[in-house]
Amino acid sequence: MNFSLVERSETVLQGPSWIFLSKALRQVSMTVMEVACLQVRQLEWKLWQITGFIRLARDLPIPILTYILYTFIDINTDTGKARFLSDTTADIEKPLSRDLSDKAGNNLYSCLKQLYLLKKLNQALKVLLSIDSWTYSLHFASPALTSQGCSTFALSIVSLIKTYGFDSEVRTALDRYRDLLDPPYHFTLTVACPGPYGYQYLNLSAISQTVDFLNVIVYNYTGPWSKTSGDQANLFLSSSIPASTPFNTEAIISYILQSIRLDKITLGIPLYSCAFNNTSRPREQFSGSYTYDFKELPLNRCTETNDNKTGLSYCYRNRELISYNSILVVHLKAAFIQNKSLSGTMF
Repeated sequence: MNFSLVERSETVLQGPSWIFLSKALRQVSMTVMEVACLQVRQLEWKLWQITGFIRLARDLPIPILTYILYTFIDINTDTGKARFLSDTTADIEKPLSRDLSDKAGNNLYSCLKQLYLLKKLNQALKVLLSIDSWTYSLHFASPALTSQGCSTFALSIVSLIKTYGFDSEVRTALDRYRDLLDPPYHFTLTVACPGPYGYQYLNLSAISQTVDFLNVIVYNYTGPWSKTSGDQANLFLSSSIPASTPFNTEAIISYILQSIRLDKITLGIPLYSCAFNNTSRPREQFSGSYTYDFKELPLNRCTETNDNKTGLSYCYRNRELISYNSILVVHLKAAFIQNKSLSGTMF
């Protein structure tokens, strides 16, 4: 299936939050951004929801981005093939107000069109197709049981890349497809490596031989599952309240560096908070946990605290403790990436 791109001139706007982040990360060599229709794909699709994704795309700091991860695809448990277009309206079909939708042909619209437009603004930008291993994790078991299942899955990924123009996926099948092209093209293969939970069980040396780089998820250290409030993405162990930092980024990266080259590691930074309700300080019991987006923080009348020694920040008001990465902490993490000679960062 081939698509053509019907477009008008679009203006990409820089939101104020991205301007601050861009300044904080301007010395980092690689910046990976995960964008998704996931949260709205679980709802009934309406025009405003698709438009919300488009506005996000237009606000992305394109000049500093090297990769965009488009999330997520599922696996058909009956066939073992990757199942990408679970909502064709959202992914490729919905014309927006400025689209020329009366043109004949099999034209591309909606979310994927916006990503193509972004690539035109930054020709070095790569858009990677992400396979979900969290929500759809149980669907991986069937194709992973046999070599034939793995082969079927890999070939279906290559088919998606051919059809929709993504830049990435499964190594052996991709390399075979690469050799058919003139000139040959190296397709990027990455993995999201669990930071606080499970990284010690991975065969990191073997993974390193296959992937181009690892996006290390060094956040979600605390959340609704925690017994007490704490920080969700601190750089270092807290010396004053150690129990509030059950994990820390420095320890996780140090462990991974035993098996992975420095230039293959990107450091994950969350663009959302973890809020704890009915609590007065870190390491205390709470009732209720939820999130705020980065652009909403700090909240009005919410006192922000930055701890440079621990590399964390939070704000507090009315028995609500909100853990997130402030711009100052992003600066600290950018310096950490440079000092460790890591590849870059991932949001």
